[in-house]
Amino acid sequence: MDDCMKRMGAAVLGASLFATFLTSLALGDTVPKEPVEHVYAVSGGVELKAYVFSGGKPSPRQRRPAMVLFHGGGWAMGEPQWAFPRARHFADRGMVTIAAQYRLSDQKEVTPLEAMADARAVIRWMRTHADSLDIDPRRIVGYGWSAGVHLAASAAIFEDGTSREKVSGAPNALVLGGPADVVGAARTE
Repeated sequence: MDDCMKRMGAAVLGASLFATFLTSLALGDTVPKEPVEHVYAVSGGVELKAYVFSGGKPSPRQRRPAMVLFHGGGWAMGEPQWAFPRARHFADRGMVTIAAQYRLSDQKEVTPLEAMADARAVIRWMRTHADSLDIDPRRIVGYGWSAGVHLAASAAIFEDGTSREKVSGAPNALVLGGPADVVGAARTE
């Protein structure tokens, strides 16, 4: 029985690798090592950047799904470059991926509330620029870990009531990995 399971596991792994190979052939290009940098908003004199990873070109009739990645760091530290390996991973599989910069909290001028507004702003920017980014504005995934979970989930749940924008800042789906440990952080102070 164990030998049979090993062979089945090897067959599944082989089929998975072959499917990944075929996907990369279908995309034509590989994902560039360095993303294309865009400014998606300016807030308080700070240019907020979206780092776009995209491999291959979609067919003219089909836009690709997109994923925006929000790094962790307790809302007070971190940088979009922390998300580059994950962004490349999903771009290698045919998605347009964006590692988003957001304002980091100093607990005076900038709080997690501003970071939440930035998360909605980058998603609105993605929808507004869907044609030039080759994405389907109806298939945007919010991905985050730690504080990034909070940002992706908040963008999905809380619409900015003060925004004059007609474009939604909510993602269509979420990938949430390892939520921020606010309770644990409070216990260590």
